[in-house]
Amino acid sequence: MTVPAAPLGVLTLDAAFPRIPGDLGCPGTYAYPVLFETVAGATPESTVHHRDNRLLPAFVAAGRRLADRGAVGIVTTCGFLARWQKELTAELPVPVATSALLQIAWLAWTGIVMLRTTEPAVERVASRAAVAEA
Repeated sequence: MTVPAAPLGVLTLDAAFPRIPGDLGCPGTYAYPVLFETVAGATPESTVHHRDNRLLPAFVAAGRRLADRGAVGIVTTCGFLARWQKELTAELPVPVATSALLQIAWLAWTGIVMLRTTEPAVERVASRAAVAEA
């Protein structure tokens, strides 16, 4: 008897650009069940360029809807949401991975990563990794 895979939840920005296979926002990327939830009003402009923190409750609510629909974990389609990793993890009942950038600390530990960014949240993660290594 085959047990169906539990679905992964995907939080997406309110954006209209095409999602190609390989993109987390493309259903064709996955070989298992996936649930999508678009966060209304969370455009790339408001989320990335203006860093509108008033959107956090909308992301939490959308994440809860995914969990309520059966998602066993949640990812996002926007790496800039790494700045809310701590808040989303604290508020949601399932594991959350907001960005592949979360791997920076682990990669920095290997000693083979050099990072240049203007994103303060990423700089904090990289700085903690460097301090832990020292």
